[in-house]
Amino acid sequence: MQKKGKLELTWVGKYDEKEIEPRILVEDKSKSYGDPDSENMLIHGDNLIALKALEQDYAGRIKCIYIDPPYNIDAAGVPYDDNLENSTWLSLMAERIKLLHGLLDDDGYMLIQVDDEEQAYLKIVCDEIFGRSNFVNMLVIESGEVYGTKAKHIYKSFVKVKDYILVYSKNESKRRPIKPLWTKTNESYDPHYSNYIDKSLNKCSIIDYLKQKSWVVEIFKSLNLKLSKDNISKAMLLNEQFNNFMFSDDVANNIYQDQPYNRDLPSHVLQRLQIEPIVSFAGLLLFTTATGSIRYYQPFSDALHLTHDYESVYTRSTARGDLWKNYHIDMRNVGDEGGVQFKNSKKPERLIRDILYSYTEPGDLILDSFLGSGTTISVAHKMNRKWIGIELGEHAYTLCKPRIDSVVDGEQSGISKSVNWQGGGGY
Repeated sequence: MQKKGKLELTWVGKYDEKEIEPRILVEDKSKSYGDPDSENMLIHGDNLIALKALEQDYAGRIKCIYIDPPYNIDAAGVPYDDNLENSTWLSLMAERIKLLHGLLDDDGYMLIQVDDEEQAYLKIVCDEIFGRSNFVNMLVIESGEVYGTKAKHIYKSFVKVKDYILVYSKNESKRRPIKPLWTKTNESYDPHYSNYIDKSLNKCSIIDYLKQKSWVVEIFKSLNLKLSKDNISKAMLLNEQFNNFMFSDDVANNIYQDQPYNRDLPSHVLQRLQIEPIVSFAGLLLFTTATGSIRYYQPFSDALHLTHDYESVYTRSTARGDLWKNYHIDMRNVGDEGGVQFKNSKKPERLIRDILYSYTEPGDLILDSFLGSGTTISVAHKMNRKWIGIELGEHAYTLCKPRIDSVVDGEQSGISKSVNWQGGGGY
């Protein structure tokens, strides 16, 4: 090992330069499927050699890289070496991450799924290759529950029920904004949305507005609830008609809570605020309080989204943080996705869907060089992304190929229904 005089992680073999034989990619037309003009590629071969071969045509072109490498935990039932000496594993990963870094677009993202065994080591390796300023997130994925065989270990330690995904950008100053994911809140309605304002800017309380609807009054009576702000969420939960009414555009766009406004305003708007109770400006409804502070009305519709939960619904939601919960529910049925079995290593399509939704756009080029059972390319295909998948083992033919063939043919497992997948394309 060499001494560089800087803070770094070292291991046996880190500075051994490995010469990679130059190779070219050759299409086996007998195995290609679907659209003959497709740019998608399923590559069977060593991913180190394949990544090197991709450099000539794809350097700086990949918008998103997701890999799920062996966790190095000696997992039972996986069809690859999952019990490497730590230095060997780190060298294997570092060599490949360097090549992946070169393939990534300046505005792109790389995501690596890993568990407790190697997470800390791998982050240091990625910090060296990408630069610490390009570290974006460490996502925590809830991937298990304490039941069955796991429950036998509760007196030894707190049982592992999560994985990690390290997220890096190629260039901090150029990376694209992500799209947030939404999670259902505990309550369908927040009593702070207490004002109803119509299109003529006439204001009344939400309760006075609801009392004008005789059928709403009858619903509250039938539920034995007082018509009050505190009971609106209960009534929405118990009555579907009222719930749909509160979420409708005509209502949700006109119910407001007030928030502080901290930006400068033109003088003519300030003059209007002195004489008008509500002023419409730049898409906002502004008003002045009795103490002279300026606030704006935020509509209830801003809090409503189609959620990315296991059961997706249009409801009051909150933006997801770096704790991604409830993928253990998907794991119960993940064996059925794609019609192929990949014990202990298969990732749910919803997880990859959420990643690609947040970090990519339709038409983007996606790469997975540890393809496994083919989940990444299957989801990318259904979401209208271009893709390159690399797999070394025989399951490139026994898992990946039959799975992506069935996707092209329009299979309906995983996320197919949620994205209205009808089939098409090819590779």
